[in-house]
Amino acid sequence: MKALLEKSLQKAINYREYRQLVERLILTTSTTGEWTQNRVNATRLNYTRMKRMEHLVDITPEKKSIFQEVEDRQYWLLFAESFCDDAAQTLPVLKKLAGLSENIELKILIMNENRDLMKRLGKDQKTILQLLITDEALNVLAQWGPRSRMATQMVNEYQKLHGRVDNEIKKQLQVFYNQDLGKQIIAEIAAIEVQIEGEMALHH
Repeated sequence: MKALLEKSLQKAINYREYRQLVERLILTTSTTGEWTQNRVNATRLNYTRMKRMEHLVDITPEKKSIFQEVEDRQYWLLFAESFCDDAAQTLPVLKKLAGLSENIELKILIMNENRDLMKRLGKDQKTILQLLITDEALNVLAQWGPRSRMATQMVNEYQKLHGRVDNEIKKQLQVFYNQDLGKQIIAEIAAIEVQIEGEMALHH
């Protein structure tokens, strides 16, 4: 597992590089992963959503302090694809959270290029967004994803009723994201960090 993580980390890119990658994809009418017109369209739309979220994410002082007090170095490894709606909403939030501490480094992995690691983590090929939090030695401390619990519940309930994920639930999710503006994600990642710091304190 650690060898796979090391290999993936070498291919990982930071947020600015990911933004530049998506810009290039839009200019060349392309996408990460297998090419389809729907994915090309989604890539373009998600870039707009990502830019919008960058200006709207607001973190309370109480939550900020949780991330500012992270003492040990961490990697946040996020699996994403340019066409993934959840990634467009989540990445700007994680970038702002990671930016609160010099000890947190956010790295983005293109899922299609890291399938071996995804399989090792027991994730199926439909799961795209996944966050791994590791220590400096790449020991996995926590996992999160593919979206907040509230958003996941919305998708699961819709699937139970309709037997599929379609454009209607995607629209409903977008309304949720527009109203929530990352608050659920911030709360859940903050809770994870509190737990990690508590466990670290026991071992120090």
